[in-house]
Amino acid sequence: MNNNGDIFKGVMRRKVCGLIIEFLTAVFSFIMILTDAPLRESIYRDRSFTLLCGVLLLVLVVSFLLGIADLRHINDLQRESIKFKKMLYLDPLTNLPNRYSFDRYLERFDDPDNLKNMCLTLISIDNLALANMEGRTDAGDRLMEEFGHIVNRCVSDGSFACRNGGNEFLIVSDKGRSASPYETMAMLCESIKEYNILHPENRMIIKYNTLDAEEIHPLHYYELIAAAYSRFITESSIFGTSD
Repeated sequence: MNNNGDIFKGVMRRKVCGLIIEFLTAVFSFIMILTDAPLRESIYRDRSFTLLCGVLLLVLVVSFLLGIADLRHINDLQRESIKFKKMLYLDPLTNLPNRYSFDRYLERFDDPDNLKNMCLTLISIDNLALANMEGRTDAGDRLMEEFGHIVNRCVSDGSFACRNGGNEFLIVSDKGRSASPYETMAMLCESIKEYNILHPENRMIIKYNTLDAEEIHPLHYYELIAAAYSRFITESSIFGTSD
């Protein structure tokens, strides 16, 4: 995406330079005509010369306007490119990174020195299906959106949170570069508590578990992910059922 941004900037610079050159050429040409008495008088005496000057002026004006239109179009394309980038990397409902972004982020843990500092927290919105089944068609979407806002507020720099699909979310903490995953979950649970007080009609209940790589010493991050899912099924904590 950065390469695309550089391409757009390069095209914009070339187009602007072309417009400046055209404008300066036109100004210089007409200054020469207007400051040279014989040429200036020829405009009024020689109809062919008058027509030539008129056509030249028209061509320059049209070319300048078309250049401005091209700049606007390039700017629109750049905005569309940014929008498509967000669609590629972000989940539109929660505005969190999606699974594709998560897979790219995990590449840093191919290094064993980084892997030993990895902590993985799995979270699911436990009452999402119930909210949808109760006939409130937008209740589930609202829960997802609000949870996305909460996660964005609570996850610190050095950590990475994403929606893994459905009602499932993942938070990766890199020890030494981010807050403790347990501190993050404490903040997240406190925010959920406040949300539930304000929205008792659409409570948020989560199930979660955290696994530290140092507990199992995996050889690859996929081993940590598999172990985290296994523990999630048998040892998850639940929060949000009561204030």
